[in-house]
Amino acid sequence: MRCLSGAVVFLALAVRWVAGLDIAVSGTQDGVPLPAEELTFSEFEDGVIGLLDFRPSGTVGGEGGNRVAAAVAANPTAASNNWCGSINKTPATNRIKSITATWQHPNCRVQTDKELRQAISPWVGMTNGTAPIQAGSYCQVKNWAGKVDHFVWWQWFGHGTQIMNDFPVDPGDQMQATITMPTPTSAVIYLANFSKGRSLTFDLKNGNEIIGTEAVWVAEAPILNGFQAIYPRYDSIWFQRASATREDGSNLGIIGATQWQVRNQCRSWEYDDETLELIQIWENASRR
Repeated sequence: MRCLSGAVVFLALAVRWVAGLDIAVSGTQDGVPLPAEELTFSEFEDGVIGLLDFRPSGTVGGEGGNRVAAAVAANPTAASNNWCGSINKTPATNRIKSITATWQHPNCRVQTDKELRQAISPWVGMTNGTAPIQAGSYCQVKNWAGKVDHFVWWQWFGHGTQIMNDFPVDPGDQMQATITMPTPTSAVIYLANFSKGRSLTFDLKNGNEIIGTEAVWVAEAPILNGFQAIYPRYDSIWFQRASATREDGSNLGIIGATQWQVRNQCRSWEYDDETLELIQIWENASRR
């Protein structure tokens, strides 16, 4: 789905409609409002982001196990083919109203002994168990010479994954995403690159209903052209200042969350209630 109308500009506010979702976008660069031409977005067409691919329980495997086993706390673990990070749950009667975190954008490098479908996307979001609202950054290896695409994106599931066309992001940049849902069909998404001084705010209305029962802080390997991607080489990713607020005002953090692991690719462990580290691990580590 592409943007279905032109932009209507008023005080640096761009209004769009995408598949029934009303979207008002504003942004700043070093505190100065951005013009409408720098607030454009388009649908991510290479694949799918936001679908958790479960796998049977088992050991995570790979290099780095001893280090993490000694440090990991009491969080439960689960296995996935494509999500690495924390998911914490709350009853639908006390839904999640907001979630936030900061992270550093990954430094993606090609794994030359693997297929070229290599991408990683750290993101923050909430789901009802199946449908997420989410925002994050993304890097994908494009060729064996090491060309990498970087961008930021957001998604209200069912309305398409939208990538920002004029939002600078480089490896190591400090990012933040905050999602607030006043009602199950309206939301405000704030995306910032502190290293570049740029921020965007999306005011969303008339979305598919999401009763947030899961707070999610993960790095995902997406589906690319119908096939599951793997993670490229990357440095450890730290989610910091991670927290969610429930309807009754109580907080939901990393402690007690399920730590999702991707066998021979990524191990997640909790540092404290606001901090999460994702460590790359390697299959056949002795040969590297």
